[in-house]
Amino acid sequence: MSTLIPKIGEEILAEAQAEAKRRIEEAEKEAKEKIEKVKVEAEKEAETVKAKALEEIKTLEGRRLSEARRVASIKMLEEKNNLIGKAFQEALKKLEKTVESEAYIKSLCSIIETTALQLGEAEVRVRLNSKDLKRKNEILKNLKLPSNLKITVDNTPINTVGGCILETLDGKIRIDETFEARVAAAEKAIKKEIAKILFAE
Repeated sequence: MSTLIPKIGEEILAEAQAEAKRRIEEAEKEAKEKIEKVKVEAEKEAETVKAKALEEIKTLEGRRLSEARRVASIKMLEEKNNLIGKAFQEALKKLEKTVESEAYIKSLCSIIETTALQLGEAEVRVRLNSKDLKRKNEILKNLKLPSNLKITVDNTPINTVGGCILETLDGKIRIDETFEARVAAAEKAIKKEIAKILFAE
């Protein structure tokens, strides 16, 4: 009996030690698994953060590039508009030199004929500058209009290099065909087309 008790005690102790060892091993295994899981999750989170940061950088760079292009387009448009404006001013100066020519009278008559018909009235009024008023009889003589269309010349001169203004007698409809108006319209159209090209999507 005396020898049996120590033996039982040794067995219990051995079992306790084995159980303790098993639990320690399980705890170590569980700890390793948790550490590994945390590492994997941390790496995934780091990759997500990195990807998000890269996307934000890319978006920011895209915005900056877009803004730089917009600013460059505006500057280019301003420069082109300045050049166009100067070119049309030069064109107006050259037109001023042509008003004494016979070709100008023919051109003016053609403008009056076409525009008078557009007004769709039996009688229209034409307004000229002081130089053209002095030769209004020559201009009227060279006009080729339908017999039922009458042209009245307003004797008050207009301030223009050349061309004319046609209007109905009541003044409600008015068409400006002066050199300045025609040049301004052409300049506006060209500037509009350039803006479309520069700011096209």
